[in-house]
Amino acid sequence: MRTGDRERPLPTSPNGDAVVAMGTVREAMERTLLPELETMRGHGLVDRAVLTERIRSVCQQAHDHGLRAEQVIILIKELWAQISDGSVRRSGQLHVDGLEEVITRAIDEYYRPAPPSI
Repeated sequence: MRTGDRERPLPTSPNGDAVVAMGTVREAMERTLLPELETMRGHGLVDRAVLTERIRSVCQQAHDHGLRAEQVIILIKELWAQISDGSVRRSGQLHVDGLEEVITRAIDEYYRPAPPSI
């Protein structure tokens, strides 16, 4: 990833503890993103604008707590695995496609330029 206008400086976690920061962001994901992922997993229709907004919110919290994009992706994969029962894999490719879509959106939102200060 190139440096410049697409990257925001990452603040340090307020308590300096990455484990606590990841736990905090994981809890935020479970509250805001989990319902959308469960809907996707169950073949339901998801409002992509709502999904993107929820991912944007989680990525902002990740920035606020000093997490890197890679850590956000790990948390998303863990959450996805949590809702995947293993017995039914949504005909394989559909399962993978849903996860890939969420990860792609998370990367886009994580590296989205910060809005200008007012």
